[in-house]
Amino acid sequence: EREAEELTCGAAAVLVLFLLWCWWWWLFGYCVVWGQVYYGTGDFDHALTLLEEALGLKRRSLPPGDPEIATSLANIAMVHEAKGNHIRAMQMAEVALRLRRAALPPTHPHITSSLDCLAVIYCASGQYTKALPLAEEALAIRR
Repeated sequence: EREAEELTCGAAAVLVLFLLWCWWWWLFGYCVVWGQVYYGTGDFDHALTLLEEALGLKRRSLPPGDPEIATSLANIAMVHEAKGNHIRAMQMAEVALRLRRAALPPTHPHITSSLDCLAVIYCASGQYTKALPLAEEALAIRR
């Protein structure tokens, strides 16, 4: 009888954890998807709000330095770039690249994405000499 009670409590705990995990992913997905929709329509302020909420969810639930945090930072960087806030965009993209370099193998596709993102931001701000080595590195990784 005691074993059955322990199994029931254990199963209930697993179910609760599973439901919390599902809720977290649903909320995170909602923020990211709608953030991208608003970005696509040019409503950068709404996009930024939702993407920052997604970043907050990741920071609260993932270990520091997790590459998923870098993904959110890169998304936010591109919104800042679209708004013309080159300095903030550079800061976010540089942190995303550092996180990915620390957490992923050197030839991982997400590193090339970060290099491309930062190169685009440098180009948009007229800093071509900073953009070129990043683009070349991304190309070398892809080869």
